[in-house]
Amino acid sequence: MFGINKILKQAWGITKTNKFLYLFGLFLVWGNVINFALVWFNDNQAQANPQNSSNVEGIVGLIILISFIFLYFRSKAGLIIAIKALIDKQQTSFRKAFSVSRLFYSRILSISVIILSVLILLVWVLAVPVNYFYIHENIIAAWSLGIFGSLIFIPAALVILLVNILSQMFVAIFDLTLKEAASKSFDLISMHWLKLVLFGFLLLVFEILPVVFLQILAYYIHGLMWSFIVLILFFCIEIVIVTFNQAAWVLLFLELIKPQKLDEEVVIAPEIAGG
Repeated sequence: MFGINKILKQAWGITKTNKFLYLFGLFLVWGNVINFALVWFNDNQAQANPQNSSNVEGIVGLIILISFIFLYFRSKAGLIIAIKALIDKQQTSFRKAFSVSRLFYSRILSISVIILSVLILLVWVLAVPVNYFYIHENIIAAWSLGIFGSLIFIPAALVILLVNILSQMFVAIFDLTLKEAASKSFDLISMHWLKLVLFGFLLLVFEILPVVFLQILAYYIHGLMWSFIVLILFFCIEIVIVTFNQAAWVLLFLELIKPQKLDEEVVIAPEIAGG
């Protein structure tokens, strides 16, 4: 299936051989963990002490949250740059790729913000009429609109998420603007939508399976020490999976754009990162 075995083997080879990539994976996973933890902590603090939960604690939490958001997206850009340099057999390192990522991470952050906003808007547009009929106890109309809305939302969400993934690589590898990256991403999706959806689903399975296994393991074991071991194991597996998935996406991306000709096909990021 479109050389999937070759892509996965190459991705695993890159991930296994170049251990410094795990530092990017660490920051990506850690950024998500910290963000969720801060949101959970602030919510619980607000519920426990609604009058005293603002001011200093809120400001400190916001500063930490923003810092980790920027670290997350800079690591995302650095990981893409490093993987591309390694594919081109150029000398690179965590420091080099992370340094170059400063040129691209703000655009990758902007892409994610726009994508999230579009998804929220889409959900809102589809959910409002369903909620309206449900409140007015017109259950049949609510269910009918819900099913119809799902048929619209699922393919639209898949396209939007693929645009997010591909646009980030167009920015980090080819230094395109947001508009150019989005346009190229839509072109790529229109030509290879089935390959991209199947590949994305496969990588999603890779990411879900360890989570399911560790949840089952956590259900059967007891004690603080074992829970801590399971948590550390989950954290380490996630770092490897995040790094591997990004390597696989970059390899597939480069494979799919080979027949295409970009308006300005100058690969800037890897040259800097490998220099």
